[in-house]
Amino acid sequence: MLKNTSLSLGRGVFRVKNKEKLFTILDEYRANKELQAAIKATNDGITDWFTADDHAKLGGTDVPPFVLEHCVNLDDGWVEYCYEGCITSDGKLTHYGMTEELYDSEHAGIGYVTPPMSFRDENVKDVEKYLDNYMAALIKKGYLKQFFNVEIWGLNKPNGKIDFCFCEINPRCAHAYQIGYGIAYKTNLWADNFNLVLYDNPPASTPWKKWINKEYAVSCQILINVMGCEGKKVSEILDYGYVDHWEKNKKVELVRHTKQRDYVITADDAASGAGCTLLQIFVKCWSHNEAAAYEVAIRDLVYTIKQDSVQPSFWRSEEHTSE
Repeated sequence: MLKNTSLSLGRGVFRVKNKEKLFTILDEYRANKELQAAIKATNDGITDWFTADDHAKLGGTDVPPFVLEHCVNLDDGWVEYCYEGCITSDGKLTHYGMTEELYDSEHAGIGYVTPPMSFRDENVKDVEKYLDNYMAALIKKGYLKQFFNVEIWGLNKPNGKIDFCFCEINPRCAHAYQIGYGIAYKTNLWADNFNLVLYDNPPASTPWKKWINKEYAVSCQILINVMGCEGKKVSEILDYGYVDHWEKNKKVELVRHTKQRDYVITADDAASGAGCTLLQIFVKCWSHNEAAAYEVAIRDLVYTIKQDSVQPSFWRSEEHTSE
């Protein structure tokens, strides 16, 4: 997996199967001077705020434009979890929340569910210990008074144990999870973030605690993506009769129009290995079975140009057991 350190999803995440593909991506990046200038402007807007002490901590290290990560085989049962935590100024870690990412048969992300449906109660202490140990080294290096988001893979073992495989850390909260956490737990990630950064107050009521205490609804964020379809308008790909009905009549909690209906799919959009996201649809459910049923029904209805993505078998089985 090749990742651009300044971009995400369609413009910066690539599944590389051979060296020819790798070199093609890198050549295209080197040739795109406009993109490089935009990335530099963004990075400079951050580093301009650095103090001399901040620069000293970097030790003169340049951030590489790309990093390579291993890929796991989802067919073996690996599940991706997105963990949220925060650190006070004295180095105390608060476990904040966790979300499960759903992938289709082509290994493209198609949704997020919180609380996670595949994570067993008996393994909560295991992931707490795993993240405590990982963050201990970063806390010593000065990672204090801020949120962080970690993506990890988990594999349930038959003996009740769980294996973890590290994916990445983002030195911030995942701001979009404000919506899912709010739907499932009635918490406020943005307010908790400000209270920590401004006043060094760690959150008292967290999605993590409510998950453990079974005080939650189930939030499902459904990603409506498109593969291919270069030159097509979004309105030609999706049925806005359904979308407008769901949104107007509050059949769903929220529809985020990440691409407007008159947007035309570009060549870069069409070639994206992760798919180009057109809509994010949030639903509130009372079980994971119901969430699966909603996700399958919405995906079946919303496309006028059908997509090849197929949900994993365990998700389809959840949908069939829904009441």
